[in-house]
Amino acid sequence: MLQIIIPIKPLHKAKSRLVSVLESHTRESLVLMMLNQVIKASKDALGP
Repeated sequence: MLQIIIPIKPLHKAKSRLVSVLESHTRESLVLMMLNQVIKASKDALGP
């Protein structure tokens, strides 16, 4: 079985350069959406 590691910062620290334009809950949502896309792409790349 192949496993992957996806590094991710704690949500409250993620996308810190956007702190001046996005509220913390918006940045956290953005990171979770991006993580979901990476997980989906990884699953798609591995195939059935």
